[in-house]
Order: sequence, then structure tokens, then C-alpha cells
Amino acid sequence: KLHGTIPHTIGNLSKMNVLLFDSNYFSGPIPSSIGNLTQLGQLSFAFNILSGHIPESIMNLTELYSFNFIANRLSGSLPDSLGNLWQITYFDVSNNRITGGLPDSLYNLTFMNTMFVGGNRLGGSIPTVVQYYSNLTRLGLAENRFVGTIPDFICDFPRLQFLDLSNNKLYGTIPD
Repeated sequence: KLHGTIPHTIGNLSKMNVLLFDSNYFSGPIPSSIGNLTQLGQLSFAFNILSGHIPESIMNLTELYSFNFIANRLSGSLPDSLGNLWQITYFDVSNNRITGGLPDSLYNLTFMNTMFVGGNRLGGSIPTVVQYYSNLTRLGLAENRFVGTIPDFICDFPRLQFLDLSNNKLYGTIPD
């Protein structure tokens, strides 16, 4: 398996369309130079041991449609700049150490069909930003610190096939 840190020079691969390094032993932070990969459509470092926060430079990846960093040790809050990734259809940062809530800027991600953020330390109420995802088929918010009731809009997704809200601090009834 590959190991070590992601080198800053990865940002020199300016023509890269797909970058997949799943199931390795990469550690340390995501270098800010990742934002130089402006042609990138798919980015995945799932099942590594990356730490630190998601860099703001991610906002430069406007061609990105798939972002997968499941099962790392990422921390901090999700950057507002994620809202610039308007072509995103698949977003998975499950099983990290991310805190805060889902940024309001995510309402721009109207093509989103899969969002998994479970197994983090996200809190607050289930964000209303999710209601703008008319193409949503899979939503995983489990094992966080979301509180309150399940919002009515959860039942308004005509394409929703998978919903996981387990192990939060939700109460009340499932909306009609």
C-alpha cells in the first residue's frame, strides 16, 4: 500500500481529470495545492488516515462532480467554499472528525444526488440547505449530533431511495 503524505507537487498535475488513491496509508493534511487541479472531475482519498481540514482552495475545483474522503481523520468545519463546487453529484466525508454544521453555501449544489456526512461531529438542526437537492437519491446524516425534529421537507424528495438519520438527537414523529 502507498503511504506518506500527499506531496504539495500534486498541484502540478494541472491536466488531471480523475485522482483516486483509496485504501492506502496516506497521512497528514490535504495540501492546498490540490486547488490547482482545475480540470479534476473525480477526487477520492477514501480509507486513508488524512488529517487536518479541507482546504479553502477546494473552491477552485469547479469541474468536480465526485468528492470522496470517507474514513479519514479530517477535522474542523466544512468550508463555505464547497458551495462553489456546483457540479457535485456525489459528496462523502463520512467517518471523519468534522465539526460544526453544513454550510449554507451548499444550497448551490443543486445537482447533488448522494450526500453522506455520517459518523462525524456535525450538529445543530438538520440543515434546510438539503431541501434544494431535488435530485437527491441518498442522504446519510447518521451518527452526528443533529438535534430537533425531522423537517417536513425530508418527505419531499421524489427520488430519495436511502435515508439514514440514526444515532442523532432527533425527536418527535416522522413528517407526513
